[in-house]
Amino acid sequence: MPERRRYAKIIFAQAASIALFLAVWEYAVRSGAIPSIFLSPPSEIARNFFSVLSIPLVRQKLPYGLAVTVLTFGGVLAGGVVTGLLIGSNRFVNAVFQPFLVLIYSVPRSVLVVVFWVFFGLGFFYQFWFGFLSGMLPIALNTIYALHDIDPSYLRVAHSMGASESHIFTKIVLPSVVPSILSGARIAFNLTFGAILIAQEFVGTSGIGYLVIHYTDLFASTQLDVIVVVTALFGMAFNMFLLLLERRLTRWNIKPY
Repeated sequence: MPERRRYAKIIFAQAASIALFLAVWEYAVRSGAIPSIFLSPPSEIARNFFSVLSIPLVRQKLPYGLAVTVLTFGGVLAGGVVTGLLIGSNRFVNAVFQPFLVLIYSVPRSVLVVVFWVFFGLGFFYQFWFGFLSGMLPIALNTIYALHDIDPSYLRVAHSMGASESHIFTKIVLPSVVPSILSGARIAFNLTFGAILIAQEFVGTSGIGYLVIHYTDLFASTQLDVIVVVTALFGMAFNMFLLLLERRLTRWNIKPY
């Protein structure tokens, strides 16, 4: 019962915070403190939400942008895990290539937009590979660090008991790296999603980034704000999905607090 009350208080506080934020936002725009040409009030956004989504341009560009994000993140997840396992499982390979991963990870992605544009054009592959590079590195590095944190005594005991390499991988290595992979996946998704939006805003001709630039140029604040809200809701929903997936797949990994 105390736990339920605590949970109810948290939900109430969160709902009250959101309501207060929306009320301040509404008042700020209605009172003229924030010009409506730059930001629409929440009531206006809600009233025009579905009508904006029914605009032919939005119906064409928005699903494409979300689909590119999902497909790219799938490639990011697979590529990051494979890269991390290949590099982290061999000390020599790790010593050679891990510094390059860290170096590339530290480079601001926006400076590479033109490079990807020149090599891949303005279509899907330009957005895919730009997002892939941005999101793959955190998962690869998390996987490498998780491999290094495996207790060597586990591996020695397994070898002494005659366990095969495949058995060691599935019973020791994989369970040890899954929590780090899943925690890195949420960071990777945010980086991937942001990179794709940047790519579409810079020189793209489709997707959510294109819609943002298009409606910004037209000073169509309501349409722009609806796109922003949809983008935010999609990002939050996908992050929540990854968080629930992480909790479900790592229920055995209970940490005392």
